[in-house]
Amino acid sequence: MIGSLPISWDQLIEIVNRNDIDKLYRSRDCKKCYDMHKQHLIYQGSSVENYVLQKLKWHKGDDGNYFGESSRPYHVERNQFPYFFTPDLVHLVAWLKTEIPPDPHSPLGDISEETRKRLDALITELFVLRVGIDRSRLIWFRNWGALQSIKAVPHIHIVVKNLSKEEEFKISTEL
Repeated sequence: MIGSLPISWDQLIEIVNRNDIDKLYRSRDCKKCYDMHKQHLIYQGSSVENYVLQKLKWHKGDDGNYFGESSRPYHVERNQFPYFFTPDLVHLVAWLKTEIPPDPHSPLGDISEETRKRLDALITELFVLRVGIDRSRLIWFRNWGALQSIKAVPHIHIVVKNLSKEEEFKISTEL
């Protein structure tokens, strides 16, 4: 989806709290770049999933989970093709080596409350306790299965308001 106005922090909070994840969008320019990137990968005989796995240096194991050079069960980075947020918001993505099971009762492929609590605990551990970001400046979400453009590699989105250079450095070196 494409939007012409950036999404503010207050709008994002409302969207995530209502679980209206389908209301998120990219800017026209970012969507165009993303589509061109996907087409380039297809032209090369690859896919977005393969691109992500190569970038992360991960491989899928027989158990369905991923393994790689790093022993960490995740990798956090800036989203290469972020949603259209105001400039004070930084859109990160956390790639996970283990599956995020969808709620079998959700027709959209959303996650269960139990899974949501587990992911929230992970986000709190990483960003609040380790990096020191105040919880009031942090929100996360997972796109429903029906909305995911990269289904094969489990991931969640994290948005931080007014991310400092020090916090960004900690994320890039400690997470």
